[in-house]
Amino acid sequence: MAYNHHTRKMEILNRKLVKPCIPTPPNLKTFKLSFIDEILPLMEVGVLLFYPSNPNPIHLEQSLSKVLPSFYPLAGRFNLKDQIVDCSDQGAEFVEAEAPDTELATLLTERDHQNLDAFLPREKKQVELPTYPILSIQATRLKCGGLVVGVSISHKIFDASALSTFLLNWSNTITSNPETEAAVTFDGATLFPNRSQSSASSSAAIRFLDLERISVKRFSFSKEAIAALKQLNQRVSRVNLVCALIAKALIALDGAKHGRSRGCLITQAVNMRGRTDPPLSKTACGNFVLLSLAHCSAGEIQQVADLLGEVVSRSVSECGGILRMDEDRRNETVVGPLRTAGRTFMSGEDNVLTFTDYSKFGFYGVDLGWGKPVWASIAPHTIANTVVVMGSGDVDGFEAWVHLEKKDMELFERDQQIATLCAI
Repeated sequence: MAYNHHTRKMEILNRKLVKPCIPTPPNLKTFKLSFIDEILPLMEVGVLLFYPSNPNPIHLEQSLSKVLPSFYPLAGRFNLKDQIVDCSDQGAEFVEAEAPDTELATLLTERDHQNLDAFLPREKKQVELPTYPILSIQATRLKCGGLVVGVSISHKIFDASALSTFLLNWSNTITSNPETEAAVTFDGATLFPNRSQSSASSSAAIRFLDLERISVKRFSFSKEAIAALKQLNQRVSRVNLVCALIAKALIALDGAKHGRSRGCLITQAVNMRGRTDPPLSKTACGNFVLLSLAHCSAGEIQQVADLLGEVVSRSVSECGGILRMDEDRRNETVVGPLRTAGRTFMSGEDNVLTFTDYSKFGFYGVDLGWGKPVWASIAPHTIANTVVVMGSGDVDGFEAWVHLEKKDMELFERDQQIATLCAI
């Protein structure tokens, strides 16, 4: 099947379900969702990996079958009524495609994600059906060499860290690299038991957006730009500085839109792995995220960066004792910030900004048989006012994928400080 996606020709060569090479044993056929899984919105998490050579994607299919027994829930199907995954080896979706008119060099310069969406295995959706694959992968061959591997996983079962664990284990299956071997655990439902009466409404505010109104664009910050930012504040991380720069611009944009300065709630996702006592493995699969909240108003980058750093530090400290809390307090520690963010969003009184850091998840280390990717991009989120920070090909640089309503994106791109630093 061939079609044009924003003037780019894309031909789907094959679409199939890949099953685990070893059947899932009976005792693992029912996978319970955790309390955190249950309250997350229906959306996907994913990446695009860009490789410079032109291999035969059939090797991906074979190796995928080999790695799926360790990640058996990804080959199952949701039963959201019972808050479980039916792990009967229905299979992960694998798509082979070809973009005969597209060269890798052209893609590496893309700033607008709309021109990359065709390389994801499925369009942005908001549904979870019994027949809906939890994991989908698309391998697209490009003109004159090159391959793009797009991976999408339901956020109902995996966060970005777990996605990274899957990809690095898949990489190890192909390259037989013992350095990437790690024991994979699925302890979410044990540590955060599912509660049927939990409030999914905490995420309802961000589930139903008109996706056609959202623009997703890349803003690149070189190591020289990061060094310039560091001169403003030496106390916080480079990622916090990038987030503070963008937050400052978005707060100013919001004030200009509304003709007044509104309050702003900034949310940041904090990974629990490696920070709990007793320790939660860094290769624990599932959703293990706390939401850090910062109430902010207009300010300079230095002050915003300090505030973001302080609230993240508090959330990291909460991670330390969360597994020693009783079940009710543990779950409230997770859902409380989500509820606050949801209510703030619904009220419309304050602006809500969401920041997520993917830069530490090792996506640039995913070798699928042809070396490491020359570029790693995100699969876009379905929430406006969201920023995802990634590493870049420039080892000390960062890329920020900013999600805004289209009319807001036009204003954001005119911000002088953003434009100046992106030009360094």
